[in-house]
Amino acid sequence: MAGGGSIQGMITSLSNNKKLLRRNRLFRPENSFLNLKKEYLKAAEGKINIKKATKKELAEIRRKVLEQRRKEDYITAGLFAASLMFIGLLISIIIKDMIIFNSETQQIELKNRTDQYLELIADGDQWLAKRKWYNAIYQYKKALEVFPKEYDINYRLASAYCYRCEIEVKDCTEAKEQLNKLLKEYPEKPDLLRLREILKFEYHTDYK
Repeated sequence: MAGGGSIQGMITSLSNNKKLLRRNRLFRPENSFLNLKKEYLKAAEGKINIKKATKKELAEIRRKVLEQRRKEDYITAGLFAASLMFIGLLISIIIKDMIIFNSETQQIELKNRTDQYLELIADGDQWLAKRKWYNAIYQYKKALEVFPKEYDINYRLASAYCYRCEIEVKDCTEAKEQLNKLLKEYPEKPDLLRLREILKFEYHTDYK
């Protein structure tokens, strides 16, 4: 019997403890996120309280924004200037190459023309030495087309005409015209004065 009373006492104690725990649980609110949010909104009367920036903070924000924009502008300007410099350098290189190319081309062309000119004169001189006046005149005229203002070729052409006029009595008019043209530019040239003596019998006027 004594053992039965002890067990009954333990059962009664456990039952009382459960009731006490249930009572405490009913009065303790749950510490969940939703409950915390509800409590915050309730305390703020449903409005979220955001702290307004002061004038000093706004000025600092403005300064930082402007400074960042200036940096970006400097970078953009620097890139633009670098692009212009690169383009300018590229154009200068192209122009320089073109000048060099044109200069080299002109030098090659001048050399070719000079070689052709000298070959025609040499060929004309050979024909002149053989007294083949027509052939000499033909080669000299071709050389004259290469360098029309050169004295040497004009003198040779006048000589060929003068000798043909003297020996074959042909092309005398052309001989006078060629010689008169040279005498106007070079009136004191001894070579021209000798040619004038060759044609002296052809006309009675003074060359001067």
